[in-house]
Amino acid sequence: MAGNLEFIKSASGTSVSFLDVTDCFSANYDVYYFALTKIKRASADNFIILRFLDSGGTVIDQAEYEYAALEIRAYTTFLEARATNQTKISEITYGSSNASNIGGISLYVHNPYDSSSYTFLQNQSSSFRASSGGWGNKTIAVHKVAEQISGVRFQAEGVNLDTIEVSVYGVK
Repeated sequence: MAGNLEFIKSASGTSVSFLDVTDCFSANYDVYYFALTKIKRASADNFIILRFLDSGGTVIDQAEYEYAALEIRAYTTFLEARATNQTKISEITYGSSNASNIGGISLYVHNPYDSSSYTFLQNQSSSFRASSGGWGNKTIAVHKVAEQISGVRFQAEGVNLDTIEVSVYGVK
């Protein structure tokens, strides 16, 4: 992706059920880059999920998401995952509670502030599954309602996050 990154904000959490990154989108950019680091779950291996926040800051948890992902697992064959009419984007990364840091996520969001367009997402991640080994994800997704998005919620499916750090950049 061509362009320069311009820092917008950062957010972090410790022992949280989710992390909302609010008021990070504006008319200044069409594309945003999210760098997620120091992600660790409190317990259990499972997915890190994403939901968008609407213009009022309310989490969008209706069946408005679709995604396709490639799970790149070092210990077995790769797996393709697809889902339509979902209440979340589930395939952001997979994580473990036993690792000191489950990896990193590089995520792009397209057109979130444009109320006349769908919001698109693409990401890639690396992580570790305690019981098996290395894990990577490449995901594309869409929020299939044309509305203005104000932020993003990151959540560990079913458990708390011990730590999470997010930096947001506008792409020029």
